[in-house]
Amino acid sequence: MAKIYNEDIKNKFLETFPETTSDIYKYLFYRSYDTEDILGRDLYTFTSDEIKDVLINANHTTLNAVRLSHQVISTYLQWAAENGLSETNINLAKTIKTDELRNFIDKSRKLYLSEEEIIDIEDHLVNYQDKALIRLIFEGVNGFQHSEILNLVPENFNEDTNELKLKDDKYGKRTIKVSDRCINIVKKAANETEYHMKNGEAQGRRSTVKLAENYHVIKTKVTRVENFKRADRHLVYRALTSISEFFKLPYLSPKNIEKSGMLKMAHDINPSGDLTNEELTKIADHFNVRTVKINGREIYNYSLLREFINKENIDSLYNQ
Repeated sequence: MAKIYNEDIKNKFLETFPETTSDIYKYLFYRSYDTEDILGRDLYTFTSDEIKDVLINANHTTLNAVRLSHQVISTYLQWAAENGLSETNINLAKTIKTDELRNFIDKSRKLYLSEEEIIDIEDHLVNYQDKALIRLIFEGVNGFQHSEILNLVPENFNEDTNELKLKDDKYGKRTIKVSDRCINIVKKAANETEYHMKNGEAQGRRSTVKLAENYHVIKTKVTRVENFKRADRHLVYRALTSISEFFKLPYLSPKNIEKSGMLKMAHDINPSGDLTNEELTKIADHFNVRTVKINGREIYNYSLLREFINKENIDSLYNQ
């Protein structure tokens, strides 16, 4: 579970903001915990260099995320000074210039992929089981513990309308529209009978494994113990870990594939990258993003969505 250093003090600070703002600011304190814990001091006592360490260790991959964290730190330091907690009235976060913030973007991590890059991965995968996992998540199929993927069977396809009927173990049923490519891939995955280990590069008797003879698109492998039941979520984790290792993409995770798909949809809706809340709602609806309850209303956290669905990320993938 994520921790907050000096939690009582920071909760008093967070209580001065509306719930939606407080929830966003809290993420910065989760990320600053390790640095505070190592130094044994609260963030409001930090030097400018130590504040820079927090921004570096946050591992942000976009300028917007760095700016937000810098803003939260600055606001927190101002509050601490006004409440007599810090020994100085100088807000050291403000000594970090705006043009310095780019230095705190973690460029070593390839988090998001364009559709062209996704297609390139799919085209180099031997098994349609693996292609289907990538494509389904990219186009908005996932669910609680990947249950929308694992519950998918051929009778859920409508090839005339390109619709998939989905069943989530926790959140129920829904229907979404997908691409021709997605329909084609999942059809072939459903008909696959064997799995080529190590993406076709394995040698010997174990180079291929029989797939369970069941009606699901994503199937378990038949080893010593035959298992014809629905696959579990661990199959998805294992498959994507193997794919990420094969392509040397350490951050190819279900969440990052999903976010990549959301960025593609954002570009399709509004190529400029300046999306309205209404446009973000279309994306959140399609990807079945969970809502938050504010003043009795169920709404999407648009600020969190904008942390990655923004002009900078869309431009980096599609507008260069």
